[in-house]
Amino acid sequence: MPKAFSPLTRLLHWLNAVCVLGLTTSGWAIYNAAPFYPFEFPKEITLGGYLTPALRWHFLFMWGLMFGATLQIFLRVFLARGGPALSPIHSKILAEEFVDTLKLRLMHSAGIYVHTQRLLYLTVFALFVLVILSGLALWKPVQLQFIAEGLGGYEAVRRWHFWSMAGLVGFILIHVAMVMIVPSTLLVMLFGAQPEKEKE
Repeated sequence: MPKAFSPLTRLLHWLNAVCVLGLTTSGWAIYNAAPFYPFEFPKEITLGGYLTPALRWHFLFMWGLMFGATLQIFLRVFLARGGPALSPIHSKILAEEFVDTLKLRLMHSAGIYVHTQRLLYLTVFALFVLVILSGLALWKPVQLQFIAEGLGGYEAVRRWHFWSMAGLVGFILIHVAMVMIVPSTLLVMLFGAQPEKEKE
């Protein structure tokens, strides 16, 4: 069985996390330049503060995320070294795990994703696809107008991009919360892990 987390996979995990943080905070500043909801984000928690510097930061982290995510997908799909399995997922087990989570009794084994984690990671993958497609449509609205049209038009794309990124932030919060519920996973999250040895 391949390693659950190779050093490269762990490095990519943190690269992607930093890039998502940079994209989110710079994205808040970009949103503030033309808000489509009746609120703005405090300038103090944005990266760049104003539109032009925020866009520069946004593109920097965009390329970092594209590199990290592409390499991570390659590792998982072609080398089977991207982490624990994400399937199968059974609704009955999901319901049981939900109850266990509420009771703070969710079990976890290093190198093995429970069904709740599998569902969350698959959801994150879908959000990544959406945030990338909507981001490309915003970046090149003329050349890639077919993407914008497929998502409902330019203004709709802005909202898709906003909410898919919000979903990624929500995942990070859930990710951290699950670590707090199962503290033994902290070292796994920080430094990686090997799957438990099978009993003879």
